[in-house]
Amino acid sequence: MAAYAALVSLAQTTTRYTNHAKSQFSIDAKQKIGSIYDYAIMLLTFLEDYSERSNRWEGKLRDLAHEAEDIIEQYMSHLSYNRWIKPSELKFEDQLSNVTQKLDSINLMEQQLCLDDKDSKEFGEEQMGRGSRGSDETDDFTKVYKKLKGRRYLIVMDDVWSSKIWDEVRNALPDDNNGSRIVLTTRLPDVAVYPDSTCAPHEMRFMNGSESWDLLKGRVFANSDCPPELEDVGKKIARSCGGLPLAVVLVAGILSEVNNNPSSWEEIAENVNPIVGQELEEILSLSYMHLSHHLRSCFLFMAMFPEDENIRASRLIRLWVAEGFLKHHSGYSKSIEEEAEEYLEDLVKRNLVTVNSKKSDGKIKCCSLHDMVRDLCIRKAHDEKFLRVIHGHVIPQSMINERRISLRLSSIADIWCPTAHSMLCFEIQSFPSSPTFLRRFRLLRILDAVSQRSKELPSQVFELYHLKYLTLVCSYNVPSPISNLVNLQTLIILPTSDMPSASTKPKIIYARKIHGDWEDVSTKVSHFYLSLEIWRMSQLRHLISHCPCILPRLPDGSNLPLENIQTLAYIKDVVWTEKILQMIPNVKRLGLVYEIYKRCDLHLLKHLHHLQKLELFGPRSCFWVGQYNLLTIPRTLKKLTLQGGKFPFEDMSIIGSLPNLQVFKLRNQPFGKTWETTDGEFPQLRYLLIEKSGLQHWITESSHFPRLKHLVLRFCESLREVPQGIGEIPTLELIEVDSSIKSLLKSAKQIAEDQQSYGNYDLHVRASYFSLDEVRDLSSLG
Repeated sequence: MAAYAALVSLAQTTTRYTNHAKSQFSIDAKQKIGSIYDYAIMLLTFLEDYSERSNRWEGKLRDLAHEAEDIIEQYMSHLSYNRWIKPSELKFEDQLSNVTQKLDSINLMEQQLCLDDKDSKEFGEEQMGRGSRGSDETDDFTKVYKKLKGRRYLIVMDDVWSSKIWDEVRNALPDDNNGSRIVLTTRLPDVAVYPDSTCAPHEMRFMNGSESWDLLKGRVFANSDCPPELEDVGKKIARSCGGLPLAVVLVAGILSEVNNNPSSWEEIAENVNPIVGQELEEILSLSYMHLSHHLRSCFLFMAMFPEDENIRASRLIRLWVAEGFLKHHSGYSKSIEEEAEEYLEDLVKRNLVTVNSKKSDGKIKCCSLHDMVRDLCIRKAHDEKFLRVIHGHVIPQSMINERRISLRLSSIADIWCPTAHSMLCFEIQSFPSSPTFLRRFRLLRILDAVSQRSKELPSQVFELYHLKYLTLVCSYNVPSPISNLVNLQTLIILPTSDMPSASTKPKIIYARKIHGDWEDVSTKVSHFYLSLEIWRMSQLRHLISHCPCILPRLPDGSNLPLENIQTLAYIKDVVWTEKILQMIPNVKRLGLVYEIYKRCDLHLLKHLHHLQKLELFGPRSCFWVGQYNLLTIPRTLKKLTLQGGKFPFEDMSIIGSLPNLQVFKLRNQPFGKTWETTDGEFPQLRYLLIEKSGLQHWITESSHFPRLKHLVLRFCESLREVPQGIGEIPTLELIEVDSSIKSLLKSAKQIAEDQQSYGNYDLHVRASYFSLDEVRDLSSLG
């Protein structure tokens, strides 16, 4: 719902600029902006309480919220890049007065609608005996109960959207303990478990190609065999249905009415989506219409991504936050990113978003939209004027009122959209170098052009005052004008593709995932230099460099901490001081790279009381334990990666004592031949990875890893068997081993077979082939 997103964004904008720019507005302007905020909150409440009856106001509310927001942001943008010529305050106040009057008229109509609705409800309650169930309905339920009493029955309740339906009918269904059954189908997990929380629901999955073909030919040919000449094209049609049983059934009905010859079937194969699209879209639209307002905005935004895009969840969530359409609940213990993560989970539960892969802690790593769901998403987004997708070679003449644009063009030099708040660029070969290009987009909040790496972004990017999310392509240094972006929340730093080596010293072999694809930049650059001004960016939440960067010294007089910063990665050779740690008190994720061992002093990290994820990369000369290292690691840590350096297995009890550790990855650790664990260690560990290790003997018992679910052993050539006690861990679901180490694989399979003989079929073994090229190795420096 575009109006809801627009009003949430407007409320956040008015709050942000009245709180952080009080000196910029006159008293009259501040009062008018305060009134606009009040109207936004009232109208949001109206949309939430009267969603069905507010549809006719959707377009007006959206456009009016956009108009009010643009007036404020254009004024602030002008002030930021033209400090010597102040815009007319009188004109600004007149514009605010005009939009306030429009909001007031909408508010009066909304109040009348609420009164009319209240009157109609009161009248309805009087007619129905003050809200009680009608007598006819009660009589019907009584008849059903008497009819079923003492009988054995099967009831199917199909496509149930609310738990209230079950509450209404349950008393009409007698429970005589005679084997009667009730089957309830729904698209909502909460509804599925509501009648009986002890009964696990059966979750449908997408069919594979073979299952789709079996269903298709069974529907078309029933009691006869499929002609051999139709098999190949038939399988092609089945695959085109994307694993959706309903799509297969719809296509099968059409195939049953055409001639059974290859040419007729080929014609169907080329038009599967148009054929089934309309009927499927009507069904899928129900899922969309039952989404809450905030989930609709999150879902529609996903139309910004290309077809078959493997969308990283972390990227998507940061984009949602930067958009400003998420309504963060004040006083809520979770961050807005954690709330957004829950929203994504909700969309997955409603089968609108597909999970492609999960992280080691079980959370969503990458996701996508099914082709037919994506078609619905794009159409709804266009209908509600939520965003615009531009691809091919035709550029629309007019894009005056577009809020979000997704560009899939080789060149974007001719794009002109002054109202755009978000611009995601895919497939562009190079970013326009003209100094006037970015000045067409003064209101941009999001600029993500990760697909172009040929050259740096033009310096005019630092004039975009409202930017909250920026993918910055640069070489060597992050320019000091970055501090002009006072609203920036997420900064992703990428090196240019043609950047020469930064020094003649040995390079850190470094590969990072850039939105889903491995990109090796090890031969290009050793590090970036962050500018001193980075310490003045108070709104920054996530700073992620896809090549190690040097953190600048603290400027004199730096007393205001970066309280919003949550992610800081990947930082090279930082020398921690109490003053630096005081500047990042709420950081949750740290990625640290050490080339100079003497700077690896980590004992002060104990002061980071919110740290949950720590990644350490270092040379073999670096000891991770000792007087200045991991002896005082924060107890809040949930995920730890140690790559390179020295960490003997006899010191592993330091890690095992962490009470909240759920994920532990140990890479490139050739030191230590024996690891013997003890009781009380790793109480919460779910995921353990050991990679490129010199481990030969692993002595352990099931009680030493009481909650382990996933064990991964890669390139452990000296380890000949998986300890028998590992298989007896009751929570263990998967052992993943390198297929090239035959004895290790054999022992893992034997453990699984032994468990099956005891009735445990939940443990699986996966033999995986790993290439050394896939391993991130930052420890070759020693």
